[in-house]
Amino acid sequence: MSITITSLARSLMAADRLANPLHVLRRRMFANSADTMTIVDKASGVRCLCNVGSYHMFGETWYSHVYDVPGLPIRPDDIVLDIGANQGFFTCYAASKGAIVYAFEPVPALYERLMLNVAKNGFAHQVTAIQCAVSDSDQPAEMLVSKSFGGGQSTINPVFARKIGLVSGEHIKVHCKTLPQIFAEYGIPSVRLCKIDVEGAELRLLSTLRPEHLEQIQGFAMEYHPGSYDLRSLIKLLLDWGTHQVSLMDERPYTGDVLHLISTAALESAFGKAEPSVVELTA
Repeated sequence: MSITITSLARSLMAADRLANPLHVLRRRMFANSADTMTIVDKASGVRCLCNVGSYHMFGETWYSHVYDVPGLPIRPDDIVLDIGANQGFFTCYAASKGAIVYAFEPVPALYERLMLNVAKNGFAHQVTAIQCAVSDSDQPAEMLVSKSFGGGQSTINPVFARKIGLVSGEHIKVHCKTLPQIFAEYGIPSVRLCKIDVEGAELRLLSTLRPEHLEQIQGFAMEYHPGSYDLRSLIKLLLDWGTHQVSLMDERPYTGDVLHLISTAALESAFGKAEPSVVELTA
């Protein structure tokens, strides 16, 4: 059997939120990780085709809300960036709330699945999908493609690959863009939420941002990966910005460590001048 007791418990807890819980449970119990399944959210009717091994990504996005930044709900016509979009779970989540989404995914098979899920949910007019990685350079990079978790551990960071024991797999060349290039190329005036899941490349990605770019981004939600870089360097970078507050820094052994930031301007807009409850960090 390809399912653990913990995974079974999570499947059962999510069953009342799914329109097809029996299909999901059967696939979780009897299918291989690389096989496909369709997950249908009962409330919205959104359906996502995905690898069985990536089932938890749908649940952590739609039901655990790991990428929701407190005080910064996604609203209709907000612009959202999904960097490391995988098969489109967060892209479809944001689009279902009426957002305009720019989704970035470099792995060809995952990009095709992303496009399929966007199209079959009727979100094509809201979503611009780009087949590339986002990093600190626009030069092509070598990516090691992981088969585990539906390709969710694919990385351009060799340190992260060694850390998770990803020593074998398909090596591909992927196109890259920087965030400043993305703002300029697509004429993006402001971003409500920038979601980042790039498997150890987040410090490189964020290092390209300048004050004029930070003013355009109201919030960040990202996985962070201690051991792939010096975590103190990441925290120092965020604190040195002086523009964003850390609202959450959460260690989640199952879904991955998650960091939320919200701009001071967005906080003042959401709460007036009231003192927000945030996590204070020092470099």
